[in-house]
Amino acid sequence: MEYATYGIQIGEGIITIGSWDTFRFFFTNIAGQSDITKYPVLVGKFYTNQSLSQADAKAALDELDLLWNEFETKPAKNVLSATEGAPIEERARFDVDAPNLAEYFLTSDGKNLIGSFQEAFIKLRDQGGEAVIVGLEE
Repeated sequence: MEYATYGIQIGEGIITIGSWDTFRFFFTNIAGQSDITKYPVLVGKFYTNQSLSQADAKAALDELDLLWNEFETKPAKNVLSATEGAPIEERARFDVDAPNLAEYFLTSDGKNLIGSFQEAFIKLRDQGGEAVIVGLEE
């Protein structure tokens, strides 16, 4: 089943991210603008829809810090399309006024996407359990 919105669930709490296209768009840019081997937890586990444990939280947070520092040096105009020939409306959803890639990606709530991942993984680190990508029924 495909959902309109996805989030990260830790215990009973859910941090809303947005459509699956939001995930794909963000991770397309990690793959296309960086060396994905630097992100074994984010790309190797989390994006492949494997749950993250409390033991993964520190590595995930470290990888997000590394990614933020890397994306902060790249202008937002260098963003890559999630799919070649993406529909105009898909591209327009992500046309935001941002100085760099770190600040470019937003959740469906208008929050910084990297910051929302950090919020989820801090919660995972502090509370334990597991972080899982879940579809949200509307």
